[in-house]
Amino acid sequence: MQRGNAVVDVVAGLKSPYSPDAVEHDSLFNCFSVTKGVAAAAVHLLADRGHIELSAPVSRSPTTPVFAG
Repeated sequence: MQRGNAVVDVVAGLKSPYSPDAVEHDSLFNCFSVTKGVAAAAVHLLADRGHIELSAPVSRSPTTPVFAG
């Protein structure tokens, strides 16, 4: 989107390997496990900026006091 207008609207393929129906611009698809990559990128950005230490034990984290035991 640019200034509220679609810049590209391209669709291709089939909705399913079991159906001959073509994909349309409003076809829905399941996206599983997408947040894992986003969370990993966020953690690495925090580590890169010095906010967290990747090699630190979980027991040292102020957000997980239950593991300090």
